Amino acid sequence: MVSVPRAMHSKDFYDEKYIFRQPPLVVFMAMDSPRGTREHSKAKEMVKDEGSKLVHREVDVDMKLLDKFFRKLNPDTVIKRLVNHTRAEIFEEIDNINANSYDAFYFVVLSYLDKGHHHHHHEHEASDTGFKIQFYDKSIEMSELMDRVKSRPGMALKPKVFIVQADDLELLTPNIIHKAIPSGPGYKESIVKIPTDADQLLLVSTIPQSLVEKGHATSVAHSDGGIVTHPTEQDERARRENSGHTIPKSSLLIQAFAQVLRDSDLDVFSNTPTINGKVLELLKSLQLGNEFDDKIPVPNVYSTLTRFLCLK
Repeated sequence: MVSVPRAMHSKDFYDEKYIFRQPPLVVFMAMDSPRGTREHSKAKEMVKDEGSKLVHREVDVDMKLLDKFFRKLNPDTVIKRLVNHTRAEIFEEIDNINANSYDAFYFVVLSYLDKGHHHHHHEHEASDTGFKIQFYDKSIEMSELMDRVKSRPGMALKPKVFIVQADDLELLTPNIIHKAIPSGPGYKESIVKIPTDADQLLLVSTIPQSLVEKGHATSVAHSDGGIVTHPTEQDERARRENSGHTIPKSSLLIQAFAQVLRDSDLDVFSNTPTINGKVLELLKSLQLGNEFDDKIPVPNVYSTLTRFLCLK
């Protein structure tokens, strides 16, 4: 006989969908810029919505979009914002989550990919068994972050969704592109292990947020006929501010995730092909040029969800 966890209603345990009686928790783990430089900093906007916990803060545009998305689905959504935190601080925050107060967990990572180029070869073999995300003092392997969440007993049998926007800055210069996520000894084995427990969904995109602005600048150059040089990011920002025209600056995965799930009644996992299709559609609209063709990777999806995760 299957024993039903004490914290779960017996009929919920046997339902084909995850049942939500308590609000979801959304934890943003973000870096404003790559470690050691301000170049390729995340685009930011002021939050003016009085209903948001982020109101009157200038935040990453991806965070602003998802904050609005989740609160529209459920006004009781609890938002936790961790910006420029160290590895130890991130883990401490995860350890201190009162998991019994929530029925779903969304861990949103808005950072940069660490491809390990600064390691010596033997160090690379020893440590880079998967892909690493930059945090304030050091990088964390995604599998390590997920294992930390898995270790929390109060989260068992509840959906844990990881939305990872890890900018691969090499994609901004297609002539040196190697792979979206670094390969190397142990790489395939590590990816197979992600996620490492049931009831997890991982969405990963390495398409840089700043590629969106680069694309809009390029499309402006193409549409103006006589212009042959591409405007810089600063030129594009000035043009947008002067015209009063708002152009989406959010990462392609974040835009696609919010757009598709806002309009769909299907469960999240069933929507992942549509989300990837939307990413490709948005990417095509950027008119990046031939040098980027076939170089930009679609997001990766890994799931061990045991029920349908329906947001509506």
